[in-house]
Amino acid sequence: MVKVRLATPREEYVNANPQPGLFVFTRGHYSMVWMPWEDPLNDFAETWKPTDEEKLHSWNSIVVNTGTYSISDSTLTTWPMVAKTPEFIGGESVYTYRVEGDTLWLEMFDTYSHDGIQDPGIGRFTMPLKLVRVE
Repeated sequence: MVKVRLATPREEYVNANPQPGLFVFTRGHYSMVWMPWEDPLNDFAETWKPTDEEKLHSWNSIVVNTGTYSISDSTLTTWPMVAKTPEFIGGESVYTYRVEGDTLWLEMFDTYSHDGIQDPGIGRFTMPLKLVRVE
């Protein structure tokens, strides 16, 4: 992960130095773990014993899901089998994608929970991601 852009109709935020993220694509399976914000996570005040506030901050600072995917034309669709958010397990995300050399651009444009409820953030903002191949 080398760039995260968050855009709303009124403003734009570009993080050209995001925290570590790893996206793995194999034949038919994917895994993504990434932190969209600039600031690194801080250690808990007491090692291995986070407060409720520290847990909430950690929860809101990372995206985690893995499962299966398919691609067609310029669309990538993922179906998470494991996810940080319980209602996303068995759901679906749809992205536009493009590949230029060793760079993959992803932009999610639709997401649904396992029971078909659309993510309320869809349409309120966009978050294109720039990923560079590491091997």
